[in-house]
Amino acid sequence: MYVTINDEGSLEVYTEENDICYICSNMDSCPLMASLQCEIAILRYDSLNVEDCGLFKEFSIDDLIADLAS
Repeated sequence: MYVTINDEGSLEVYTEENDICYICSNMDSCPLMASLQCEIAILRYDSLNVEDCGLFKEFSIDDLIADLAS
């Protein structure tokens, strides 16, 4: 996951294929994405665990990890 600044000076958050958030269908309503775009939260960690994310609970984490590995 990374953040860039667009031509208008706004932050844009991008996920990469190896991020578990990449395949989440709730990215438009995700509080993490919203807080990063609004500069409310700045992450300074090299990894992020989303197993407790309420928007992500409807999916099996093991299935998602297997999908990413394939």
